[in-house]
Amino acid sequence: MRSKKKVLEREVILSKKKNHLYLILSGIFITNALLAELIGVKIFSLEKSLGFSPIGEDLIPGLRIEFALTAGVIIWPVVFITTDIINEYFGKRGVRKVTLSPLAWCSIPLLPSTS
Repeated sequence: MRSKKKVLEREVILSKKKNHLYLILSGIFITNALLAELIGVKIFSLEKSLGFSPIGEDLIPGLRIEFALTAGVIIWPVVFITTDIINEYFGKRGVRKVTLSPLAWCSIPLLPSTS
């Protein structure tokens, strides 16, 4: 009788830990996905950020090569790694649940306004 009770208690504890892990990973994923979408429009120069002088080479006359990137490039790798971790622990179903939330939040500005 006691062994069954201990097994049930252990399963409850493991279930709580798994839920906590899912909640933390989901929070990281959703926050970074929304943040990447918001700051993704900001463009910066990689050379200037690292303290190098811009390359500015002309391959074709009139076509200058520069390393201009969006700020989302910095945050999206965290989103992808978090997706991989969620997939490892919770499978496709867990990832599908998490990815629908930022998708919904990012699509809100696309809705027509009432004014």
